Amino acid sequence: ASAPPARTDDGGSSIVEVVSDRGRHLAINNIGNERVRKELTKIAKEEQRLQTTCRHGEVAVTKLRDVLASRQEQVAELRRRVADARGELRNAQKLEDERLSNNPSASQAAMLRQALANWDTLHGTKRVCSESFAHADQNHDGKLEWNNGEVRKFVRTFFSECAIKVPHWSDVSWYNIYRHFDQTSSMSLDLEEACRFVKFCFEVALRLVDPVGTAVEDDLAPTVASSAVSSLLQGWDKDP
Repeated sequence: ASAPPARTDDGGSSIVEVVSDRGRHLAINNIGNERVRKELTKIAKEEQRLQTTCRHGEVAVTKLRDVLASRQEQVAELRRRVADARGELRNAQKLEDERLSNNPSASQAAMLRQALANWDTLHGTKRVCSESFAHADQNHDGKLEWNNGEVRKFVRTFFSECAIKVPHWSDVSWYNIYRHFDQTSSMSLDLEEACRFVKFCFEVALRLVDPVGTAVEDDLAPTVASSAVSSLLQGWDKDP
């Protein structure tokens, strides 16, 4: 005998088909819910990680702010010290200026020391010497002669450019020093001899106004040593 027909629902589908479809829907829903749960768990973990990172970042920012505040305090302290040092320097310079203004010899000694200290520096005193030499070399023969007045002009120009008073020495004194540096006995000075000549004059002048200043050369001829170094600058601060 044939099997009885399967029962159907109102839509005409069999009960077996309906049950089967509902099972598939439940399975799909379960799979979907599991995926959602996994995604939510993943998101929760990521959120927790981000919160931890943020807390660490906040701690780091706090430390950096503390370090910055400490550095700012140190910078402020250094600025105060620099300001104090500058104030002390200004006061010391003011006192030195007052001392020099009240003592012409001390003022000359200070300028002589500076000129000698800067002798070989770039754009220093030796360069001024070379320029003064060129200015005094009237016939452009590369040497300065005594008889035509070139040596006197050179000395006046050089001392003036260095803001140093020309010592009131006698012509004999100047001539003796000049002859000492005319090492070739040419009755003239080349550039190197002229520079050594006026440098020596500066050293002698400094030694007389400041005995603890730069020492002069030891190989001077007796005439120069006895006259220029010992007694010829007594009129340094006097008018001619």
